[in-house]
Amino acid sequence: MYSGVEVREDPFMVDAVEDWTRVRSPSRAARRRRQGHRQNIATVNVPKPDIYVIFGRIIVGHPVTIAKFMAKVNALPTPFTDGRAESTP
Repeated sequence: MYSGVEVREDPFMVDAVEDWTRVRSPSRAARRRRQGHRQNIATVNVPKPDIYVIFGRIIVGHPVTIAKFMAKVNALPTPFTDGRAESTP
């Protein structure tokens, strides 16, 4: 029986943000947008930077976020791989 933490990747954990890089003047575009004019603003999905822990046993996050998290976790020293020799009687 597995007693560790389960890691699940959910590709639908994204935030929809507006990309204003194609707009020449952001302040003018915002003003004209309020007036009802269409602007050259794209909506893009970016990975959520959040990781959720469910019941203390399941970690859920976007695949990009999980990859960053696992890279940090794997870089941490553990009692068995910290470079010190174990003392045995």
